Amino acid sequence: MVTAPEIPRYKVKEVKGMVYGESIRTRGFLGRFAAGLEALADGRSYAYLRELKN
Repeated sequence: MVTAPEIPRYKVKEVKGMVYGESIRTRGFLGRFAAGLEALADGRSYAYLRELKN
């Protein structure tokens, strides 16, 4: 599986479709620290999830 449209010397057998992902970057240590504490509590970082929804 690759994300490139073609690879030299290889033939594409099947195309699965578009790939989509999201990434969040914090502005500093305190943002990462707070998100880390939330993740320890129940495994989810609500600070990051709020950013994704905005």
